[in-house]
Amino acid sequence: GSNTFTANMDIKLRGCITTPGVYLVRAFADKDEAKRTGQNWQDMRKIWARAEIQNGNGEVLTEAKYLFLKAKEDGKL
Repeated sequence: GSNTFTANMDIKLRGCITTPGVYLVRAFADKDEAKRTGQNWQDMRKIWARAEIQNGNGEVLTEAKYLFLKAKEDGKL
């Protein structure tokens, strides 16, 4: 496998997360760039993704957008 690193992360806090509690965490790979370039998103060096944390009512409490970079075969970014 390849080494993958977090290059950028933007987090927006929209509400309080209290403990104990039950929450839904969802994460998504942004496949739009792959579709635009005709590549398989898993083969791309740059992977854009997003995530969110929801409470039991479906209210989004936290949103995140991030960019991962896969190292080149020589191990360099």
